[in-house]
Amino acid sequence: MRDVKQIAFNGKDFPVSFNRYALGRFMRDQGISISEMDKLPEDLETLQKLSYFGIVGGVAATTGKDPELTYIDFCMDYADDTEALNACMELFAEQQTEPSETDAKKKPRATAKK
Repeated sequence: MRDVKQIAFNGKDFPVSFNRYALGRFMRDQGISISEMDKLPEDLETLQKLSYFGIVGGVAATTGKDPELTYIDFCMDYADDTEALNACMELFAEQQTEPSETDAKKKPRATAKK
């Protein structure tokens, strides 16, 4: 599970996480597959949508529900906060890096009692 980080947009804190739910919703919205994630256009719309779906993922991880915040409301009320958008992109990059070899090792399982 990806960590959830609080990021303030225009003074209002939102939980943000680029977990599987967030990425799945973003890819469906953009009509792309996982293999196309590294070829995203670097434009404002993509930046805003990725940040918005990070909030969707964060809210889902903390409440089990989608946020009441719509994409339009996000753009109108919060997306002008460039510092927060940059924080989202830093979190996205951080959460998309491959885990280190140490982190990827599986913990030993307890042996079953016979």
